[in-house]
Amino acid sequence: MLEALGGRERWASLASLYIRATHVEKGIPKPYRSEIWRNLDGVQFKIVQQNADYHQTVFVNGREGWLIHNGEMRALTQEQLAGLLRWDKHLVYKTIRKIALGGRGIGLKLDGGRRLEVYENGERLATLELDGQRRPSKYYTPAPDGKADSLTVYTAWGVSDGYVHPTVSEPQGLEAVYRAEVWKPSSGPSAVEFTPPRPRP
Repeated sequence: MLEALGGRERWASLASLYIRATHVEKGIPKPYRSEIWRNLDGVQFKIVQQNADYHQTVFVNGREGWLIHNGEMRALTQEQLAGLLRWDKHLVYKTIRKIALGGRGIGLKLDGGRRLEVYENGERLATLELDGQRRPSKYYTPAPDGKADSLTVYTAWGVSDGYVHPTVSEPQGLEAVYRAEVWKPSSGPSAVEFTPPRPRP
C-alpha cells in the first residue's frame, strides 16, 4: 500500500499539509470552499470555509480551539472541540503516516485479503480496504457511539510531489462530495499561525 501511495520514506517525512477543496453537501444550498493547513505532529490545524453567504475560520492548537464566524470570535464549545480532535486523530493522512513511521505503539492486522486494521496503543484507529491498485479506497473509523463504523469512500486519485492521494472523498451517510483542487505536502512545519490574531486594544 505504501509503495502504491508514493513510498514509505515519502509518507514518513510528511510534516505538514495544505488542502483546498470544494464541498457539496446536502442541506447547504451552495457549494463552499475549504482551505485546511495542518501540522502532522501533534494537533495543529486551521480551517477556512466560505461561500457567498458565510465565512468562518476554525483554529485548533493542542487542546484549545476558536471559531471566527462573520467577524466574531469565540472559543469552541467542548463538544465542537471534541469532535474536531476526534476527526484529526483518525485523519487518513495521519494514519498513513503512522503506518510509514511504524514504531512503538503502532500495530497492524490483516482482516481478510485487502482490509488492514491499524491500531495505536491497542486502540483501533481505522480499517483500510484496498482497491485493485492497493490504494485505501474505503476508510473506516470507529463511530463515537461505539456502534457501526463511519465510512469514507475515495473515488478519484491524484499525484502531488510524488504522493498519491485522494482527490474526491465521499463520506457515506452525509450525501456529501469533497473535491480537492490543491494538495500541497511539505517535509517541514507549516508557517501558518494556529491561534487567532489578538484583537486590537
